[in-house]
Amino acid sequence: MRSGSYGRLFRIFLPLMDILLIELSYLLAFNIRFYGTFPAFSLEKSFYFWLAPITWFWFHAQGMYMKTKKSWGQQFYDLIRALGLTVVASIAFTVLFLSHSFVFPRTVLAIAFVVQLLFLMSWRYFIWRFFREQKKPNAIVIGNWAEVTEVASKLENDPTYKVRGLVLTDQEGGQISNQFPVIGKLPDFQWLIEKIAFDAVFICPAVHSEEKRWILSLCFKENKTVLVVPNLYEIFLNNAKVGQVDDLPLFEVGEISLPENLDFVKRVTDILFSILGIIVSMPLMFIAAILIKIENPSGPIFYKQERLGKGSKPFKLMKFRTMVPDAELKTGPIFATKNDPRITQVGKLLRLTRLDELPQFFNVLKGEMSLVGPRPERPFFVEKFAKEIPEYPYRLRLKAGITGLAQVAGKYDTAVGNKLKYDLLYARSYSLMNDFRILFKTVGVMFTKEKAQ
Repeated sequence: MRSGSYGRLFRIFLPLMDILLIELSYLLAFNIRFYGTFPAFSLEKSFYFWLAPITWFWFHAQGMYMKTKKSWGQQFYDLIRALGLTVVASIAFTVLFLSHSFVFPRTVLAIAFVVQLLFLMSWRYFIWRFFREQKKPNAIVIGNWAEVTEVASKLENDPTYKVRGLVLTDQEGGQISNQFPVIGKLPDFQWLIEKIAFDAVFICPAVHSEEKRWILSLCFKENKTVLVVPNLYEIFLNNAKVGQVDDLPLFEVGEISLPENLDFVKRVTDILFSILGIIVSMPLMFIAAILIKIENPSGPIFYKQERLGKGSKPFKLMKFRTMVPDAELKTGPIFATKNDPRITQVGKLLRLTRLDELPQFFNVLKGEMSLVGPRPERPFFVEKFAKEIPEYPYRLRLKAGITGLAQVAGKYDTAVGNKLKYDLLYARSYSLMNDFRILFKTVGVMFTKEKAQ
């Protein structure tokens, strides 16, 4: 079963069932509203045809087909959110494209929503319980003490694997808990693979290349799955061009930059989509501006902050103001924290929905940013992180983005080093299709508290 999804069942069958139940709910709602007599407009075929992709899009965008370890309460919250967005999008579609021939009574909408919620809640609860009770494959984690504790804690929050134990490359440590015991040292691995039952091995960056080779050979013989947590060197090899000198095979590791032709296509795409984004989001930006002024009439609506873009070129990033004026006057540059007292009430709402980022469409239109790329950082933090991670400035070889791979794959508190890995992975595997995938996933991130900023 692949990490991050429920496998073939959840890629095909689950979306089909969701769509079927939602479409059946509308037919049932018409039946309830008109007491068994279906008016002709209730069977408008084009509506049910377009309802399928609308449902698929919003359920995917809200992460309803991702394999994550969530409580039923969180699953239920995600379901209501996805269903609500699907209903709103369906109404918008009927108004814009079917209003000439299709009448949608408000009572039918209300009944349909209740029926959909009951159907999907029952169906989804069954699926949630079924997969919750499935036996997860066991995994061991190999690395130094700091790495195995980090990886084990992340696996604890992921339903793909269950941690069988830890194998250390150093001499430190005891055990994290009774759930994650240290079962040996790296030199003991050959004995462990013969005596201890497990299905997969996670190899951390502290394991040397020759040791990784040795582990891989043993795992391949025993048909064990191997998952490697990459270091920055291994990320640079991602999508490296294969070449040769005479009969010597080579990896050609190119620069971290976009080819000129792709850079041009990306810029044209940025211009078109930023104009569209400004037009579509203008009502939301207008409402946000009014709310900010109502809460603090004397304060500014927008907040401009110096960030570093491509080639370390500074620019003024635009955001809706979410903090009190002069928020860093006494503290100096610091990151926002959970329940930060400097954040205003309106600011909490704007940050929660990511609507404070909407003015950055103007930064994209001016060419200072792109829709997708590494998030721009302040000079103070760039200098600080560069001292801690020498490779950090490499991300400045790409144009900064409103969203990026680190934002849709990571969380708000994801370590700087891991965010850098995502930024470099994005650079090493750039394609316009990847940009569209990231933009698609960003729609779900906008309504997810724990995702990265």
